[in-house]
Amino acid sequence: MKPKTVDEYIRMAAPKARPHLRTLRQIIKKEVPEVKEKIGYSMPYYNYLGMFTGFAAFPNHIGLYTLNMHIKGDLKKRADKYVTSKGTMQFSYDKALPANLIRKLVREKGRRMEKKKKNYEK
Repeated sequence: MKPKTVDEYIRMAAPKARPHLRTLRQIIKKEVPEVKEKIGYSMPYYNYLGMFTGFAAFPNHIGLYTLNMHIKGDLKKRADKYVTSKGTMQFSYDKALPANLIRKLVREKGRRMEKKKKNYEK
């Protein structure tokens, strides 16, 4: 059975994944309150002025998508510890999520999306 809502997705995930999934959801919705939440490709997906981010639970980690693209400096160095490919970060269940880093990445992505929208409106 495929989930129809993010609540269903989290309920259907493995017990070890649920705390991480709830935390990611909370951070995304708090940092960018205008974000629209839905299920896409059978995983939580967030839209804010276009594709914003998404996450998925796997047997040994959580995948977080598209937040780390186009970042620079100290934030990039911190994010690179978790990057597995362009646009993808993985967090294992045996460690706490780097919540402060994720908050900063979400805010930065929001700013980039807003700037991109303003440039298109010119």
